[in-house]
Amino acid sequence: MNAKTVPISIILPILLTLTPLTALSEGVEGAKTNANIVVRSAATWITLSESKIVIPSGQTWHCIVSGSADAINSASNNSLDNQYRFTLSLDTVNPGLDGPCERSLEFDNNLAVDDVGIEDVNSTCPFKNIASGTHIFRWQARKVSSNDFNLTVPDNSHTVMCSRNLQ
Repeated sequence: MNAKTVPISIILPILLTLTPLTALSEGVEGAKTNANIVVRSAATWITLSESKIVIPSGQTWHCIVSGSADAINSASNNSLDNQYRFTLSLDTVNPGLDGPCERSLEFDNNLAVDDVGIEDVNSTCPFKNIASGTHIFRWQARKVSSNDFNLTVPDNSHTVMCSRNLQ
């Protein structure tokens, strides 16, 4: 084996292994912020972060979206329990309640007890068979009840990964 064929014999199997992965992946998108966002409403969702993707004409994509947020317990030192909803959505600012991408958070508050001050909330959800066009993925939050204290989200992020292939 001469010196010119050794690198090719090493690189070729690696390239053949990586080629299907590159062909499957259509793209990665996402958003992040460390700006405080206050969740004030039980009637409407507030968008924590959003990403726009454009699917070329004639194509159908399948996407996985993951969202993560820190939530601050602003109701410490009282006896109320407060509940919040977090969800991932596609092309809507007002998704339905109790969907498969929704996660719940409850802060239990006990008088004279040092309750949890901050919690991390996460969700991952598949969105399949998305037709061509411009689409917006959102990571959103809202209160469960109008009696719940306002919730501060000090930082959050979400990631969108899309492919034309389900395999």
